[in-house]
Amino acid sequence: MFLGTITCNYRHISAPIEAAAPIRSTTFLPPQSARLTGGQINKSPNYLSVDVSLSRLERHSFYNLRKLTHIEIRNTRNLTFIHPEALKNLPNLQYLGLFNTGLTIFPDLTNIQADDSYFQLEISDNPYIAEIPSNAFLGITNDLLSVRLYSNGVTKVQHHAFNGTKLDSV
Repeated sequence: MFLGTITCNYRHISAPIEAAAPIRSTTFLPPQSARLTGGQINKSPNYLSVDVSLSRLERHSFYNLRKLTHIEIRNTRNLTFIHPEALKNLPNLQYLGLFNTGLTIFPDLTNIQADDSYFQLEISDNPYIAEIPSNAFLGITNDLLSVRLYSNGVTKVQHHAFNGTKLDSV
């Protein structure tokens, strides 16, 4: 069975995490990794392997994980919804990558509120995302933002999509 992955890097953290679908790890993980079980992040994970049945990131999925620096969600083709508050109040987040998902609308990332001086957002291989909405990047960070968007199904970028951002690169 092919598994999707959620990669999280951070300094020691143990906090509750919510998900709409049960997440079952069925692979062996490296020693510096942890499993997502019973709605908890255990140890200090680098990689969380999840079953491809993950279809939604609900409200507060990563809420207030203040030391979280890196989130990469990859090969989760059944992931079709990210709640606007799933990635809320992540002041130390420096990188967010969304790769090869089943998202059909551009996720609302305005609640991340990262304090880091340089934030990198990478969204690629999401063929069902057709439009980038107005203010899509507002609230991710108040500082420099680097955006990488490639191999998506984007056919339209709304006016003011990059409103209120200090873009370093697109």
